[in-house]
Amino acid sequence: MGRMRRLLLMGVFFAVGGLGFLKAQSEDPVALAKASFVSEDKVAKPGETVWVALRFEVAPRWHLGWAAAGDAGLPTEVKWKTPTGVTIGDMLYPVPHRFEYEGFVSYVLEGTFHVLVPVSISADWEEGKAVEVTAEASWTVCNEKNCFPRQESLGFALVTGENTIYADAPKLAFENARQSLPVSMPGFIQGSAYMDEKKIVLRLSAQAMAQADLGKAFFFSRDEVMPPAEAQQWSIEEGAYVLRMSRAEFSDAPERFRGVLAAPDGLPGGAKAWTIDLAPEGKTYGGGDVVSLAGGGDDENQTEADPQHPGNEAAKEALSPLVWEKWSPGRVLQLQEEGRPVYVDFTATWCLSCQVNKRIYSNEKVLSKMNELGVVALKADWTKKDSFILEKGLQPFGRLGVPLNVFYPKGRSSLTDGIVLSEVLTESNVLDALGGKEAKEEKLSFGGVLAYAFIGGLILNLMPCVFPVIGLKIMSFTKLAGE
Repeated sequence: MGRMRRLLLMGVFFAVGGLGFLKAQSEDPVALAKASFVSEDKVAKPGETVWVALRFEVAPRWHLGWAAAGDAGLPTEVKWKTPTGVTIGDMLYPVPHRFEYEGFVSYVLEGTFHVLVPVSISADWEEGKAVEVTAEASWTVCNEKNCFPRQESLGFALVTGENTIYADAPKLAFENARQSLPVSMPGFIQGSAYMDEKKIVLRLSAQAMAQADLGKAFFFSRDEVMPPAEAQQWSIEEGAYVLRMSRAEFSDAPERFRGVLAAPDGLPGGAKAWTIDLAPEGKTYGGGDVVSLAGGGDDENQTEADPQHPGNEAAKEALSPLVWEKWSPGRVLQLQEEGRPVYVDFTATWCLSCQVNKRIYSNEKVLSKMNELGVVALKADWTKKDSFILEKGLQPFGRLGVPLNVFYPKGRSSLTDGIVLSEVLTESNVLDALGGKEAKEEKLSFGGVLAYAFIGGLILNLMPCVFPVIGLKIMSFTKLAGE
């Protein structure tokens, strides 16, 4: 009876969700976020660097992703096409905001804002000849329930001449844009960072910081090496401020440790935000002693003992977390030949339901079963919509989008000879798959068939994460199902 009630609730949920999505489709993504270029100069002198701004006008209650998007959406990015002799530098983004919804955190920009872009023109550029630059800009415009991916071809032309002449009209806009940027971390502060498989430690030391209150400061990672929604813990150790963060499960070690440290009440020196950019030095970023960076914080990070189940903590510590390898068809076949069970997660950082599903990998029973079987975990990252992953990984299973999770039990011998899991991962359906149980459709009455046919008609072409809004619906469904 309880199962039928849950099925009925699921049907109502998806019917409402589908209708909500159809309503969302009436929104015009073009009108929600308008993009254009603005130049600071009327005339640009060859041999100098001039500034242009990518201006966004975002509708109220909507937002765009920052340079890194966090849990949902895509970052705001540009691919440039420039003539020989013209170079585009790193784009400078405003300080982002944290947008929290249903336990997820995104890094966002709102309202009207400008992303500053330096344009360097070679000294031998012919005076009077226009500098013409084209750009493919991409972003997602989102609110708490919907996300729309956008891509637009834009461009600008700069007039060149003997001397640089500034334009009067955009002067105030560029002044405001520069004030919205994070500033470089003061030179009197020594910054260093350490990263291992589970944690990240950022250490800031300077005598001038002795009285600073950094308790509300938040670090926005440019390389998304930390889970945006997890707590960041500040402490004072040996006269230095130390920030401890978890390492994101699927993250790669970055070439540099980059991000923005922002505080609502300001940082030492009066700035609202600092740019953190630390180069690798040995086993750390920015130098510093590995032992002092990696150690400490044990008291804060210890799990409180459970007096009713004294063995639980020891059992959890004994489990080995999944170590994810990069997916490839060849790797799957190789592991199958070796007689190894294989689990593949086709995922994307912008896919909310994918992020919800990842929580199951820390489930004690699931992790214990995977340890017992010796499962090799492979990740197929479809964040950039790689055509190879689509053609060789998703399409053979009849899929055009993520999430897709496939388990190959020991003894399987081909890429399609796997157990396809539900798009919503739960403890029970993952354990069933690990036990070799194929997912089966439940028989319904004629009335049930009609009901689901109606619901299916509403959401026929709406695969989760083909449009990221469905991920939000999946989160609510997960809660409804008692997970």
